[in-house]
Amino acid sequence: MEIIVIEDVPRPIPTTGELLVRVVAAGVGPWDALIREGKSKVSAQPPLTLGADLSGIVEELEIGIIGFNRGVEVYGVTNPAVLWRECRVCHGLGWHDRSQTKTIEPIWIGAVLNKDSRILHTSHALNEGRQKISRMKETIMKIVVIGGSGLIGSKLVNKLREHGHEAVAASPNSGVNTLTGEGLAEVLKGASVVVDVSNSPSWEDAAVLKFFETSTRNLLTYEAAAGVGHHVALSVVGTQQLAESGYFRAKIAQEKLIKESSIPYSIVHATQFFEFLKGLADISFDGEKVRLPPVLFQPMAADDVASAVGRIAVGQPVNGIVEIGGPEQFRLDELVRRRLDSLKDPREVIADPNARYAGAKLSEKTLVPGNNARLGETRFETWLTQPAAQVPKAA
Repeated sequence: MEIIVIEDVPRPIPTTGELLVRVVAAGVGPWDALIREGKSKVSAQPPLTLGADLSGIVEELEIGIIGFNRGVEVYGVTNPAVLWRECRVCHGLGWHDRSQTKTIEPIWIGAVLNKDSRILHTSHALNEGRQKISRMKETIMKIVVIGGSGLIGSKLVNKLREHGHEAVAASPNSGVNTLTGEGLAEVLKGASVVVDVSNSPSWEDAAVLKFFETSTRNLLTYEAAAGVGHHVALSVVGTQQLAESGYFRAKIAQEKLIKESSIPYSIVHATQFFEFLKGLADISFDGEKVRLPPVLFQPMAADDVASAVGRIAVGQPVNGIVEIGGPEQFRLDELVRRRLDSLKDPREVIADPNARYAGAKLSEKTLVPGNNARLGETRFETWLTQPAAQVPKAA
């Protein structure tokens, strides 16, 4: 008995000279049958990835790629054994006239696509892919990002625009104020999705509660009037366990309003950002030492947060919570200590089991996402080498 299984695999990372393609359609053909029956000269052992012909859209490209841009359509094959100027299987079986085959380029797609190879082959998969891509182009969405000028919001807006969506950065600086409702009706006209990544300017208990309750009520009211079909909100892993904190009580109130509204929603629970590690040291500094509980911690890069939120925003509402986190676990005090060392910050970090986190006591795994969390790719040591980790120099 043979079983075909569809599996999710880790998202590949293109290297120099390669680009990443999101496959829209693929076809299983005679080549797969010959390999399975042992009649091919290609040596292949299961498990196998079936389908030679495919079509898709370029998502990422690296140094050395010329003639491609993000969002363009590509067609090609997955099997490196088929990289000739014609399909030998089809011609060998007499299915194609050599004189009528045409070059289709680019070609070779494994997990990534390299422009240097060619093949003379067509299939129904390519036509199906063209049709699906055409439909996808018709579903380009207007997505309004509340807090679109902040750390996550600005990255998110850029990523959505790179994928062809009409992403609008909404903030008080652009004339949109969620506390007063100013500008909301206008900016939400024609919007399919609203992503709220805004944050309160004050963490004082009453102020932060007023911010999240008022802004969320206003957003949901105006979204309903505008016919918005998906509300996405960025929140924090462990929120429900942190009710001792005034800030997290406000986030709990925000999530409750979203869940009770009539608008389909997705709430994204993210772990802390690498970019906030110094800020975490600042709020945990007692004037002499930085005191932090030595609990497990799984932070992530802000760029990975934006990518994850973007993927959720363009997908279907889950009407629930999606957790995202970093690829590595640390002890909270350990990682903050490493971050301060990288900044040559002389403050001493103390592991204090009684220390609070934004006013709340933590358990061992409060800040760690569950087993089904979607994990980012950027590791802490990699992030330290990136511009995001550098402290701006004074002018």
